[in-house]
Order: sequence, then structure tokens, then C-alpha cells
Amino acid sequence: MDPRLNFSPSILVMVRWEEEDFPMQIPLSATVMQVKLRISQEQGIAIPADRQELSLENGTWLQSDAMTVQQYGISHGSVLTLLRKIAVTIRIADQYSLGLIVNEEITVATLKDYLYGHGVDIENKALEMKYEGNIIVLDDRSYLWASGIEEGTCLSLV
Repeated sequence: MDPRLNFSPSILVMVRWEEEDFPMQIPLSATVMQVKLRISQEQGIAIPADRQELSLENGTWLQSDAMTVQQYGISHGSVLTLLRKIAVTIRIADQYSLGLIVNEEITVATLKDYLYGHGVDIENKALEMKYEGNIIVLDDRSYLWASGIEEGTCLSLV
């Protein structure tokens, strides 16, 4: 950790990962990226910092890795929820596919919204994946993790 952070006032927060909470003392001057690095190093959670996503209990996503704990208004006793981001590939057409890094807690519909944001026509289309030799059409209401989508999964938009 950056030695300059040792002189900054600190707060105690709880980090929630997979329904387990653990305490963590963090300087107010720490950036979100520094907090993520500490989570990986000190807590032994094997998620690289660039694949972590943090949110506060009030629903605020800590989207800027450069912002500090103080800038986000994180206070003593706050709960930070840790989520894993995964890489998925979506085949759009025979010659075209799109790689995305997304939170595994989003729904299939949200993933389709991301595609729409990248200029892909999603109207009246579904996402499907191969599983044990079968093609499965994914329910838009399902969460990615519940649908068996994990790091490196390839989906098709049909």
C-alpha cells in the first residue's frame, strides 16, 4: 500500500463478499482502485482489482477507480458489496462478435441493453448458449450467474 496513505484519517468499513462480511480499515484518501487492491491482497479474495466492482448499500456504484473514499462520501461503518466482473463474448452475426466485461449479477436483459448501447439491434432477439451439446435460449429475467454464464462464456444473439 502507498505509504502516504498511512497519514490519512481512516475509517472502518465492512466488505461483503458472497454473503460474508469482513472488516477493513481504509484511509479516506485511498482511491477505489487502492481499496480493490487491498481486498485482493489482504483478504485473499482471488479477483483481480480490475475485475472487482464495488457498491454501497444505498445502491451507489463506485464506478471511478480514481475517486477517493472521501469523494464518494463513504463513512465509518459503511458496507461495500464486492461483485465479480466476467468476460463474455456475444456472437452477433457469422462474421461479427463483441467481447464485454460485465458484472455476473446482471440479468440477461441488462446484457442485451449493453449490446443495444454498442449499436446492436436487439429487438425481438434472444441470447442463447450451448450447454452440454444443447442450445439453451436464455430467459431475459435470469441473472447471468444463475444461467451458468461464467468467465469466457460465448453467447449468440438470434
